[in-house]
Amino acid sequence: GVPAGANNTEARDVLSTSLVRYEKVARDNIFNDFVTLDVLKRKDRMRMQTGGTSVGITLEYAKNTTISSMAYFDTIDTSPQKNFQTAEYKWGYYGGSVSLSDQEVEQNQGENIINPRQV
Repeated sequence: GVPAGANNTEARDVLSTSLVRYEKVARDNIFNDFVTLDVLKRKDRMRMQTGGTSVGITLEYAKNTTISSMAYFDTIDTSPQKNFQTAEYKWGYYGGSVSLSDQEVEQNQGENIINPRQV
């Protein structure tokens, strides 16, 4: 449509040759349900991973008690240490559907595409 105030023919002709500028990402203006995910994304603390049946993380849960200062012929404690453990998490999934017609797929291509993962 023609913006308010563009009532003459010349203004409409000029505006019809101007492209609409869209951002390359769609902004979420609906949901605020995923607060934890949003905080992790904003603070750059979420790492994207692919593959595997689960996610394993090595955790250091105890100090190595054999570490100490020494001099000359002091004895070094060589007792075994159990300082690490693996935490394993199953993948979590979020999902939903987006319906697109063939016409919408065709229109959302090329340099004007907003999000290629939505097609």
